[in-house]
Amino acid sequence: MVIGIDLDGNKDVLGMWIGENESAKFWLSVLNDLKNRGVQDILITCVEYLLIIRSWRTNWDELATFFKYPPEIRKLIYTTNMIESYHRQLRKVTKGKSIFPTNEALLKMLYLSTMDVVRKWTGRVQNWGQMLLQLSVFFPDRVGQHI
Repeated sequence: MVIGIDLDGNKDVLGMWIGENESAKFWLSVLNDLKNRGVQDILITCVEYLLIIRSWRTNWDELATFFKYPPEIRKLIYTTNMIESYHRQLRKVTKGKSIFPTNEALLKMLYLSTMDVVRKWTGRVQNWGQMLLQLSVFFPDRVGQHI
């Protein structure tokens, strides 16, 4: 699952994919799919799976740049509330089913549930105006043109 926040501060589900594992090849296909569907830029990515721990240890110098951001942006990066809430809604519709005939059937059910979730996301991210100004300082060429 990929969730994004646009420059207006609105959350959206950008896509769902099914894969055997979360390999580099799998994530490359996800990113290519996002690009092909119109995602033009990604300022910050946050991921949650076991391989990330090894990556953190190997790439700590690069990851430590996280601490250069102000507290509001760091909270947006490290909090998992948004994705956990989304997953909880998806589990509600899948927990009664023990098996799906095909991956496509599962994706269709998750898609319909996602449409219900996204309809409820009516407001902007809290303090978005302040965060957008801060992001424009860190990414002036990429965000400044949109303010």
